[in-house]
Amino acid sequence: MLSQSAYFHFPTLSVAMSTYEYKVLPQGRYIRLLHLQSGSGEDPLQCTLVTISLDTYGLEYKPISYAWGDSSKTQSIYCDGCALPVTESLHAALRTFRYTAGQRMLWADAVSINQENDEEKSSQVRIMQEVYRGVLER
Repeated sequence: MLSQSAYFHFPTLSVAMSTYEYKVLPQGRYIRLLHLQSGSGEDPLQCTLVTISLDTYGLEYKPISYAWGDSSKTQSIYCDGCALPVTESLHAALRTFRYTAGQRMLWADAVSINQENDEEKSSQVRIMQEVYRGVLER
């Protein structure tokens, strides 16, 4: 039996995780949807980004609206196994929108649009009204 003063020391694992790299969107009415995995509480936010045409029949997703917040304060979500920094406000919004069971398709501008690519940002802004008008999940 262990005494109350006994303790265990477990070494901390440090895993270098690569940063998410966006793939180029095809020309036309294509967007990226955030396929958010289920979880609860403080479970890490895990997702995949799926490229899809706005013309896809039966497309269901939820475009989310949130305040961007302070861009210097970020937390990571894990997209396709890679870290993707997002603002704390988006991180909190994704926790709110995440299902505890089942996956959810979302569109969030800060993740669905490559914010480092000005050409992509311009083309996505031109179709943003259609994105928000798109087929919403039921």
